[in-house]
Amino acid sequence: MVDFWRKVIALNRKYPVLQSRKFFDGVDGNGNGIPDISWFGTDGCSPEWNNSEARTLCYMLDGSEEQSSAGDYQLFIILNANYQMQA
Repeated sequence: MVDFWRKVIALNRKYPVLQSRKFFDGVDGNGNGIPDISWFGTDGCSPEWNNSEARTLCYMLDGSEEQSSAGDYQLFIILNANYQMQA
């Protein structure tokens, strides 16, 4: 468990967008054509916000919105609340 949290802290430090203190609003703040946050469903399209059975939600953060030694990057995060393995 300690090793897991060490890795989470290292990830957080490496990518400053994860430390952002501003609210993500889906707007391109630096003119690169990529919104600060984009939301996706399992098919790569818009999420099914009104589907009460949906168990997976994805989002992408534009790391170029924050100054970083990692350069420009995007992080794609997948949140899975399903207890079953997906095929």
